[in-house]
Amino acid sequence: MWQSIVPPPGAWAQSGAKASTDAPPPVAAAPAGTEADKAPIRLRMQTAFNPGVSVLGEAGRELVSTLKRVSGGKLTIKILEAGAKAPTAELLDAVQRGDVDAAFTTPAYAAVREPALMLFASLPFGPTPEEYVT
Repeated sequence: MWQSIVPPPGAWAQSGAKASTDAPPPVAAAPAGTEADKAPIRLRMQTAFNPGVSVLGEAGRELVSTLKRVSGGKLTIKILEAGAKAPTAELLDAVQRGDVDAAFTTPAYAAVREPALMLFASLPFGPTPEEYVT
């Protein structure tokens, strides 16, 4: 399950591990100016929404456009239509398996596993879809 990659709150403290072992391992970065810095990054992002749909579909396209712009063109994301690699309700599992690199979805689909996510999905008289994307 996708949530199994996140330890429960306080898990490290309960294990008796010392603070120095709680830190994640250092990430090795390529020196600045190397070919790794210049190589484009291409990701596949499946959406839960038809990209042609008003508001939610537009939001996915706008995200892709903005990320490409702010990365100076280094990051490009190909949008995969709903259901292209995985059923919409299983998008987070598909990301974990590596079937897709990212998912543009709603927390409502993950709320089956973590009910608290419904706070961010839909509330009576809460934010409209337009308010979420502005």
